[in-house]
Amino acid sequence: MLEAIAAAILQGVLEWLPVSSEGFVFMLLVSQGASPGEALSAALSLHLGTAVAASVALRRELLRAILWEDRELARFFYASVASTVLTGVPTLLLFEEAVLPSVHRRALLLLPPALLICVGALLYVAGRGRGRRTVGLREGLALGAVQGLAAIPGLSRSGVTVAVLLAMGVDSPTALSLSFLCGIPASVGASLLSLNSTPDPTLVALTAAVGLCAMEAFLKFASRVGPHKLALTFGAVGAGLALLSP
Repeated sequence: MLEAIAAAILQGVLEWLPVSSEGFVFMLLVSQGASPGEALSAALSLHLGTAVAASVALRRELLRAILWEDRELARFFYASVASTVLTGVPTLLLFEEAVLPSVHRRALLLLPPALLICVGALLYVAGRGRGRRTVGLREGLALGAVQGLAAIPGLSRSGVTVAVLLAMGVDSPTALSLSFLCGIPASVGASLLSLNSTPDPTLVALTAAVGLCAMEAFLKFASRVGPHKLALTFGAVGAGLALLSP
């Protein structure tokens, strides 16, 4: 139970940073003796809590997109959902069936920080965007394509989606807000795909509560420090923990 509570708090705190909350929850559970399959399912199930937190925080934008009140935003949103399904489901199934059973435990622990360092480098190369705030079908499809790949633990969903939008010329605040908006259906889908782990209502509620409390503070912190620095730092820390793990 203590491990589950720690995982819920970790998910609620780290979801808003480009550091792969799923990757760190996966590492925590595997290091404490859970099988890789159980750890992945548990990590995915906790996404429901952060989906609730993001839905509350971004409720106006979410309703505008769902109800088609803002046509540009709606096209972007629905394109990202469709594209996420097309890449996310095959990625998750392939990782569960081909990677988890065949890769050594220490290699699995090193995978999230290694991918996180790659995301940090990608964010650094993408830069801060060129100040454009408008998005459409093209940006939605691109965001969804990379968002689906974040089913792999360690490939930060917020990190890769923000990097793609920045590379396409969207300014940093808009990219961050849109990344979290499109992460809502992705998080719900991820929790539904965790077939081996039924979401615990108490842990989901704890994750949502922690997420709501941490969201604003950590977004401000990330904007000051720089997302690429956070990703690189957490990647290095995660690699060190994986190497020190018995």
